[in-house]
Amino acid sequence: MESQGGAEMTIQDLKKKRKDKEDGNGAPYRFAFVRPSCVYPNPHSPRKLIAGDALDRLTDSIRHNGILTPLIARVLRDDGWTGERYELIDGERRLQAAKALDLPSIPMLVFEDAERRRGFELSLILNTQKEPFNLFELADALDLYIKREGYLPEEAASRLSMSPKELEVKMKILELTSVERSVILEHGLTERHARALLRVRQPGYRLFVLNTIIERGFNVTETENYIDSFLSCPEKYLITEGFSLRREPSPDGRDPPIRRVIFRDVRLFLNTLDRAVESVQASGVPVDAQKREVDDMIEYIIRVEKT
Repeated sequence: MESQGGAEMTIQDLKKKRKDKEDGNGAPYRFAFVRPSCVYPNPHSPRKLIAGDALDRLTDSIRHNGILTPLIARVLRDDGWTGERYELIDGERRLQAAKALDLPSIPMLVFEDAERRRGFELSLILNTQKEPFNLFELADALDLYIKREGYLPEEAASRLSMSPKELEVKMKILELTSVERSVILEHGLTERHARALLRVRQPGYRLFVLNTIIERGFNVTETENYIDSFLSCPEKYLITEGFSLRREPSPDGRDPPIRRVIFRDVRLFLNTLDRAVESVQASGVPVDAQKREVDDMIEYIIRVEKT
């Protein structure tokens, strides 16, 4: 059965907590049944990708069993609005399923006095406690939180119940390029794979290493060992695999020569182009690529729609 959330309390437990609050025992939220149309998604939710098949399974589960784990939201009090409005903190898929099923009401924990910032913090904390989501979604959300609220990393870590080191490690992978991120997600590599790749500082080298990891199906330990060997002598690996290096003077003539990776085998070059196109397509960008042989050359045309 598809999971309906990460909270462990049942609805009966929450009804008891509501009674405790009414008796003056100080819970920061109340339990209520709310109309789905009054609940608005969190625009800054860390989770960006919701797989259609997973949502379908959850919808079917709720159709037969109801919502077993309450959603969490905060009361919206702005723009002079006097009606019932809530911003979701946790339960995006359950809300979508409830709306698809046209449920008259959904069980919810409602935080009465949570500010926008606190709602975002609670969303991050809840998502880190549940099944891990897209590693880059979490890193992007943490980066947005720090920049938007103006916190120092140490302050943000404390508010999110994380150590400063843990926060630093989670955000480090944002140094990877968008193409590298897409390839990592597409092929199901882990956060440890991504962190290991960052040891390869030059993007051209890094993409070569990433392709090798995928083609050979390296686990994390094998990846780390391969990168150790690669960094000891990159030229040996590049030449062995059909690449060569060209040294060019730096623009101002003062810095060390710039190393550029040169493809000696055109098949490797075309394979890299194919993988880049597939990665961009996987990220949702409409890209069309056509490849054909014309006389003594190969014509490769990439078309991207204007946004």
